[in-house]
Amino acid sequence: MTRLRTRPPKPQPPAQVEEGPMGSRFHPTQPPAERRNLDNSHGAPGRSNPPDTAATETKSRKRSAAAAEWDVPQRSGGAVIPASYSRGNAVDPNQPDAGCPPQTRNNEQCILDFTIFDPDAPVIFPSDYYRIVDKESIDQKTPQEDKKVTQKLFPAGWQPGGSISNEMKESLIVKSASRGINADPEPPQFTTMIRERRINETPQPNKLLSESAKLYEAISGIELTCALEAAKIQALEKLTAQQWNNLIMWHQRLIHRHHDLYVCTQYPTTCGDLFKLLVAHKMPPRMLHHGIYAFLEVMKSRLPDSRNYMIQFVQHVYDLMQVLVESAPRFKNMWLECLGDLAAYRMSLESTFSEERITRAKQSTNWYYAAADENYGKGSLYHRLGNLVANDLGRKFFLYSRSLISTERCEKSKSGVESAFVVALQSINSRGPIDPGIPSWFVSAHTLLLRGDSISKFIAYSQEFCALLHLRIAQNLKLNGAGMYLGVPNIAAMLQYGEEEGILRNMFIDSHKLSSEAKLQRAMQYWAKHSTDPPRNTPEDEISSPTATFSTPLEKLSYSTYLAFFTLSTVLSHTHIDEIMPFVHIFLAFIWSLALVPDAMICVEREIPWSKITKFLNSLDQDHASILRLESTNFPIYDRTLFSQIPDDFSIRGQIWSQGIYPDNFFLNPLPKDERGFDTKSSKDTRNERCLWYGYRLASCERWIQLFTDEKTGDRDFRLTSLAEHLEATAKHPDVFKPTQGAIPSRSGRSQPARKRKDR
Repeated sequence: MTRLRTRPPKPQPPAQVEEGPMGSRFHPTQPPAERRNLDNSHGAPGRSNPPDTAATETKSRKRSAAAAEWDVPQRSGGAVIPASYSRGNAVDPNQPDAGCPPQTRNNEQCILDFTIFDPDAPVIFPSDYYRIVDKESIDQKTPQEDKKVTQKLFPAGWQPGGSISNEMKESLIVKSASRGINADPEPPQFTTMIRERRINETPQPNKLLSESAKLYEAISGIELTCALEAAKIQALEKLTAQQWNNLIMWHQRLIHRHHDLYVCTQYPTTCGDLFKLLVAHKMPPRMLHHGIYAFLEVMKSRLPDSRNYMIQFVQHVYDLMQVLVESAPRFKNMWLECLGDLAAYRMSLESTFSEERITRAKQSTNWYYAAADENYGKGSLYHRLGNLVANDLGRKFFLYSRSLISTERCEKSKSGVESAFVVALQSINSRGPIDPGIPSWFVSAHTLLLRGDSISKFIAYSQEFCALLHLRIAQNLKLNGAGMYLGVPNIAAMLQYGEEEGILRNMFIDSHKLSSEAKLQRAMQYWAKHSTDPPRNTPEDEISSPTATFSTPLEKLSYSTYLAFFTLSTVLSHTHIDEIMPFVHIFLAFIWSLALVPDAMICVEREIPWSKITKFLNSLDQDHASILRLESTNFPIYDRTLFSQIPDDFSIRGQIWSQGIYPDNFFLNPLPKDERGFDTKSSKDTRNERCLWYGYRLASCERWIQLFTDEKTGDRDFRLTSLAEHLEATAKHPDVFKPTQGAIPSRSGRSQPARKRKDR
């Protein structure tokens, strides 16, 4: 193999200070020039460095980018010759393979055998191409004054003899360091990361406001154009590809102008004023309506011809919405909800059981839950989540019920309940081998109550539900998730599903005018004065006839109260089972919220199973609970976990009745979504302490239960008051839902005639 030879070093000015990171004369692998038997070695001018750079005779390192900029090609007889070589090395351009192509970028090697991995490695040159000058001739030469400095690196008008600014020097150092390669024996001493460009000027407020005004005018014009284009196609039976593309173009342009407008609101100097303007002119809702939803409905009405165009548009808007989540976080809740809607639209374009449809449904669900974390009182989010549930009737009804009693009620959920009732009724009336489950009876009973239908049918369905629930709990049915699905709808029924005529619903809404502290103080003062007052017979004293229907709000409140607390009584009959804890925890929170609104508690206190609640509280573990937290009026925050919430909290937050329970910012750092579906040791301990705390709070009212401390052992236990015993004795729910005489629940939960005992 032919021995590798290097190209000659570039001329360099006399050294002044320390050498730059790439300013050495020779590569470490080059042998001394005087040892080579080279003929016709002519002197070459020495190298010239720009100011503030120099070369030394120490260990060789890579040349700086500043020095590389000096190597400007020169021409001799039409052939391009690197500036670092003398004109004596020029080759006749008429000879074959003569000359060298000009340099096109900094530090680019014009050689035949160039290797990108090691640009300074020795390479083979034909002897007639270049002639290498020796080291002594290089030291004797001075920089040529007629060389021109390339304008790529230095500013206009700068001369080699002048000085450069600190910013320019830093830029040169970074550029030279960026030329480093992995094969260097000495890596460059500077990082190869280029710093972010400095912004010297911040847009003035007036300029931003004027730009925003122009964008607003453009948005208004494009909105009008989109409306006109949509009106043009109404009479057309089928659209051409050009018409579809034209519609998509206008709607995308509208969304892009909105994006530009929202970006202007992020500057600190004007974000407050612009944000107020955006809210005043309702810009985000306008973008969602005119730019997205209206057009999607047009495309949806023209399926399947519009399917491909709809996929294209949805994907484009989906990507832009994800950008807006980061660039315009002030409207994050709206962007997250829109992302859930877009994923749902995309899901609707796929076949029923396809993998793509399942994937899009999961995406939509995740976006809706993320939006709920931002605004957990918005009922429409839970309505959309209920629509996405496919094969879980209990969960679907839970989400619809939650939507109806949220602080921002969604009226559409009533139609969702009707659709769930159709499925439940089909299961009940079917003659198949599989008997109806708990959800079918439960949903059917609630739908009759919501409709104002037959009272007798409501009682019959409720009896079937309670009998089957008792049987399933005895068979170790896990109520961790199902407990939430049963508890929230029962509470929603007592609030009459958020309807304006609801008795308890209006009482809770009136109490929202007070702060949490004022509400607690008023409630404690009331119960201190009326702790022994006789109960009011607010619920219906007489059970209606079998042919009657729910006609008044009082009737609906009475029978919903019977169902809710009969269900609680059924569950509390199994205190030895840990799986009932989530359900009981939710109801204890609800009972405490009733105590904070005395007028509401007086309406229903007679039906609450106080004796079973007392028994349940005494069965809890008090040894690992903090006495200080239990005795405090402040909401207990368990200090042994990173997150303050437990899965139950996410099922009842944002509802009309739960506003006075949790402290402010309790959900500011929420439990991760993937950890809300199962219990841990810490969540169980937290729930245990929470239930005890609700017991302590109810005992502080001194009306229904009392707390006693054993002087010898120090143990504390809960006991009923005489008034609570009287309340339970007059409760009507045991008589309303008492099983039919001579009937027992079958394995499926249906009531069947009692079997005759065989004679022995």
